[in-house]
Amino acid sequence: PIYEYYCQDCGKKFEVMRNFKDADAPAPCEKCHSQHTSRVLSMFVAQSGGRSVAGGAVLVLPALAALVQPAGISAVL
Repeated sequence: PIYEYYCQDCGKKFEVMRNFKDADAPAPCEKCHSQHTSRVLSMFVAQSGGRSVAGGAVLVLPALAALVQPAGISAVL
């Protein structure tokens, strides 16, 4: 998998492809080569056929909008 990391020395956010077992170990910064890095929690979003897939859940946007919008107010999607 691809993991995101943050360098505490230079502030660079970068990605590294590595094994699950190595995911939480510091990864050397690609900009300053520091070992003072930490893994960042990230979320993915993908859209397909009018549906938004986020974190493995499928949401139908018009149906979701109807649930959160007060009656008589329309949302632009």
